[in-house]
Amino acid sequence: MAFAVALGVAGLGAYISWINVRAPTRRQFIVQTTRQTPLQVIFRAIRGCLSLLFWLILLLVLVMAALRFLNG
Repeated sequence: MAFAVALGVAGLGAYISWINVRAPTRRQFIVQTTRQTPLQVIFRAIRGCLSLLFWLILLLVLVMAALRFLNG
């Protein structure tokens, strides 16, 4: 159980650090969003939500696999 929790925390930490590396600076973000149409902003938000959902599902699968492995 402790291994599964540690794996989940490590995965979440890796995801957060990956977001921080990819995230534009505040100035870049303002420039990017002011040049975009509202439709592009909506699609960008949807893409971000789907990316987050994908990583959360992957993390859940890893935790479930670890729990199944530890419980025999």
